[in-house]
Amino acid sequence: MMSTNYKRYDFTTKKIAVERYLSGESAQSVAVELEISNRRRVQDWAELVRTAGSFEVLHGKQGKKPKTQREKLYVLEIEKLKREIAVLKKRMDSVGR
Repeated sequence: MMSTNYKRYDFTTKKIAVERYLSGESAQSVAVELEISNRRRVQDWAELVRTAGSFEVLHGKQGKKPKTQREKLYVLEIEKLKREIAVLKKRMDSVGR
């Protein structure tokens, strides 16, 4: 099975692509000239900029996504259970001696 490598584009490339697309160039020609994988990506970036009203939305999102409240509660529950297990192990060790 082949792995898929996704190409990342820097902010400048995205901004140039969107500016050219919004100025009237076709998404296809912009994608070809800037070596962007497909025209849809240019259109998606342009839609993000239109919606946000700023090019800042094109900055890459690095790192992990923040945990949801549910995930945080899950992690806390696991930590609590680990502490309880540690206490029970100590009790079992003291009784066994």
